[in-house]
Amino acid sequence: MTLRYRLPIFALFLITLLLMSFKFSMEKELSFFNDNFQPVQDVRIEKVCFLFPDSIPNDTLYFCYSKDDLPVFAYRNVKTKVCDDGLCKVIDVRLFWTITGRYLGYLLQPGRILTKVNHKPFVTEDYQLLHKLLSDSLSLLKNYGTTSFQNNDADYPEIDATTGATSLKLSDFTVHDAAYTTITLWHAVYSGTRDSIMTFVSKRTTPQMIDSLLSSKIHYDVCWSLDMIKYARDYLDLFYPDIIKLLSNGDKQIFDKSIQCLDALPLLDSIYQENLLGLFFESNFNTKRLALERLNKFATLDSCLVSKWIERLQGQNYFVVSQFLGLIKSKYQPADKDIKLFCLLLNRSNRQIASKVFEYLSQLPTKNRKLKCQLNEYLKSN
Repeated sequence: MTLRYRLPIFALFLITLLLMSFKFSMEKELSFFNDNFQPVQDVRIEKVCFLFPDSIPNDTLYFCYSKDDLPVFAYRNVKTKVCDDGLCKVIDVRLFWTITGRYLGYLLQPGRILTKVNHKPFVTEDYQLLHKLLSDSLSLLKNYGTTSFQNNDADYPEIDATTGATSLKLSDFTVHDAAYTTITLWHAVYSGTRDSIMTFVSKRTTPQMIDSLLSSKIHYDVCWSLDMIKYARDYLDLFYPDIIKLLSNGDKQIFDKSIQCLDALPLLDSIYQENLLGLFFESNFNTKRLALERLNKFATLDSCLVSKWIERLQGQNYFVVSQFLGLIKSKYQPADKDIKLFCLLLNRSNRQIASKVFEYLSQLPTKNRKLKCQLNEYLKSN
């Protein structure tokens, strides 16, 4: 057979392979998930109807429970059209969330695909990009609604629902030639559905659930559990040690939410102060600063605790010594044994520390003769 006849046959063979591959891909389930999640059918599924603030017909959420009858995850079937010419394949996907309302991923049943402008099917890279874009809760898409496509809103003159042209502002936040699909699904994930999940689950929390979320490596889940604890006194008492540990997490938002929980326990002031002082002296710089910020809000400080930490001032750096002195200045009146320990710092080789201690001791309303003598000796030698 001559080359003239071989080329068309080879081309036909390639086309056949591509069509078979496409058919095979349509027969498979497509799924893209975070956290190595697998949507296995658990023991019980509960259907709950909500009034979502979107135009998607299906207003039902499905909550899946474990054998311990704890909610594990939620999903919603999203089926809606993306164009008005009757030729486009509708969006037909299943979206998944954790019980805290965090997006997990999506799934397309066998035979279901997503399409772009001119009804061009998504390729694997498009599906992966869509999953990545839907995982971004802070996306610029929150400022854009799908109605801007349908109504040709004057605020979005670059967006054209018919041709599929996408605003340059949105090009980094949407799948190429599938802006409408991307925005529709992003709002299905975040605009109302997530809040509905959080509201539903918050009324069904259990100690086991909170315990699991507090130890999570996911920042969002830890913050969510702290929000739940803040309004439940029983949980505050139960998880007090765990919340104290979170103070040294190093994350400002987690620290602030932990503080908000602990502030609801005034009877534990001394224990609370002890842990904050420990963080101030023994943690990294950011945690020291956050602990100091909270300690400054106390009207008074426990005298036994302050005295204990004064004993540990030797060997501390200038930041710790100077900030500690500023903290106790109006909240604690040092005893004679404390003054004796402070005087030892006057002999530190670090002149900045010695000067700061001298400044503090000079302002004390005391008649301690030994202190006055040591202050005079310091002045003579400096």
